[in-house]
Amino acid sequence: MGSELKLTIRDKEICHLSMAGVMCREIEEQASDDYISVLKMATDWNINLATDGSFIHGIRIDELEESLKDLKQFGFKVAVIWAEGSWPHDSAIDEEILKSVKEWDKEEWGCAGHILDRPGRRKPTFHHQCVIVNLRKLTKIIQCRIREYEASPEHFHDDYTPKWIKPASENYVPDSHWKSSEESLKPYNLFNRILRSSLDVGLKVFNLDYNIRDFKVCTYPEDDIKWTEGEIFKTYEHADRIWDIKDQYEDKVPLLEFKIQDSSVVYILNTESVPHVDADDIQVIVCPCSGLHQFKYIEKSLDVMELVIWADYSPYSVAWMEILVREWDGKDFMKFFEANKHRLNFDGTLELGQDTHGPIGTWEKFMDSFDSQKQWLEVWSKIQNLEHQFVVANLVQESGKIVNLIPENKNVLLQCSNIFLYESNYFNKGLDTTFKGISYIRNVQNISNKVYFNGDMNGSYYNIANMNRKKLI
Repeated sequence: MGSELKLTIRDKEICHLSMAGVMCREIEEQASDDYISVLKMATDWNINLATDGSFIHGIRIDELEESLKDLKQFGFKVAVIWAEGSWPHDSAIDEEILKSVKEWDKEEWGCAGHILDRPGRRKPTFHHQCVIVNLRKLTKIIQCRIREYEASPEHFHDDYTPKWIKPASENYVPDSHWKSSEESLKPYNLFNRILRSSLDVGLKVFNLDYNIRDFKVCTYPEDDIKWTEGEIFKTYEHADRIWDIKDQYEDKVPLLEFKIQDSSVVYILNTESVPHVDADDIQVIVCPCSGLHQFKYIEKSLDVMELVIWADYSPYSVAWMEILVREWDGKDFMKFFEANKHRLNFDGTLELGQDTHGPIGTWEKFMDSFDSQKQWLEVWSKIQNLEHQFVVANLVQESGKIVNLIPENKNVLLQCSNIFLYESNYFNKGLDTTFKGISYIRNVQNISNKVYFNGDMNGSYYNIANMNRKKLI
C-alpha cells in the first residue's frame, strides 16, 4: 500500500475506496475544481459516516493494484470503489453487500457494478457509481479488449441493464480495443478496465442487486453540470428550496439537501456509542446541541467545571438543549421528550439514535454508562447547577461568537464531534473550512491555559487531544 495512504480498519470483510482521480469523464472535462472538490468531499465523508466497513480515501490509479493486493493479504473479501457523486447513505449497505457476495460466490465472479450494455454496441461498460471487486479472484487490472460475452436475458430496467455478463469464448469483440494506452489509463476508464479484466480471466460480472442499490445514492454528476455548479455555492435561506429543485432536478436533491442540514434534523439522541472520557481538568467546554453524550464530557470535570457553552448552527437544536438542561429532572427521558417535542415547532427529522440495525445511542445505553440511576441523578443535578450559555452559531463561519464567550486562562475542551465532517460546511470554495477550523483552535489557544480538541479536523479524528502538545493537525 502506498506510503501516503491511510487504511482505517473497522469491519475486515469490506473495504471502501475512493479515488484521487476524477471517475466521471464529463466532470473531468467540464466541471470546475471547486465543484469536483464538493463531490469528492460528499463521497468521502459518507463512506466514513454511512458504512461499517474499513476505508481508504484518495487512492491514485497507480496505487490501486498494490492496494487491492494488500487488502487481499489482510483478509478482506471485497473492495468497493466509489466514484465522486455517489455514496452509501446507510451502514446497512455493508450487510447487503455481503448478502449478495454470498450468492455471487456460488459462481466464479470478478466484479459487480452498474452494467450498461446497450443493444447493438457490444461494448458493455460500468456506469460511474461504484464497483465491487472480488479480492479473492481479481486484483490485477489490465488494458485489454472485451472478450466475447453472453448477457443475461433479464434486465434490471429497460433493455440495457443485464443482471450479469460472462465470457462466452476466448475470442475478443471486434473493434473493442482502446483508442490508446494513455486513454485506457485515464481515471474515468478505471471501472471499464475492471470489467474487461474480469471477463479476460474468465470471471462473471454481476449487476448490483436492488438490495444494495436501496442503500446508496447517485447524483448523476454528468448531468446538468453548469446548473448544479451555480446552485452549489448559493445560500439557501429556506429549506423549501429543496422541494422546488426536486420537481426538475430530483437526482441532485441528495447532494443539495446537505445545504439545509441546520433546519432538517435535530439529534435528540446520539447515533454513536457512549464516549469514554478521562480528562478531569476541564473548566470550560464548548458542545454541540446534540443528544445526551455531551454530558459524559462534563462528568469527570464537575469539580472544576465553570462554564458550558452550547453552540449549534441549528436554532431548533439549541432550543431543545435549553429545554432539556433547564427543565428535565433526569428521569424517563423518552417521556420528557414526548411531552415537550411540540414546543420546537419543528417538521424535520427528530433523530432518536436508531439505524437499520436497531438502537445505537438510546437513553437506556446512556444510563448503562453510570453505576446506578442515583449516580446519574447526582451528576445531572451538578450539571444543571453549572453556568450554561446557549448560542446559535455556525462554527465554521462564526467561531468568533464562541471565542468571545470563553473566559481567559482556562482549560477548555472544544467538543466538535463530527461538525467538521458536515457536508454543508464544505459547500464553499478552496480550503476555507479547513483554514477556519484550524483558526478556531488557534484563537482559543491564544486566550486559554490548555485546549483540548475532540472530533474530526483536517481528515483526522482527535480523541480529547491536548492541542498544546501538537505541532501538526
